[in-house]
Amino acid sequence: MKAVAVILIAVGVGIMIWGGFGFKTRQKVVDAGPIHISQDKTHNMPYGPVAGAVLALGRMALLLKGKS
Repeated sequence: MKAVAVILIAVGVGIMIWGGFGFKTRQKVVDAGPIHISQDKTHNMPYGPVAGAVLALGRMALLLKGKS
């Protein structure tokens, strides 16, 4: 139980630090005969710092409850 709580605390802190992840997609801009032009577009997906804080604090409470 303590190991799970410690791992989840680390995950919560990581979420607060990094805040999200991003990925890229390639989109065709021009496709005229032999000419092909594409553009890379970056998409960001935020985790939400509040979710990370709630996760970390909840797991700390779980860890402290296990000690009593």
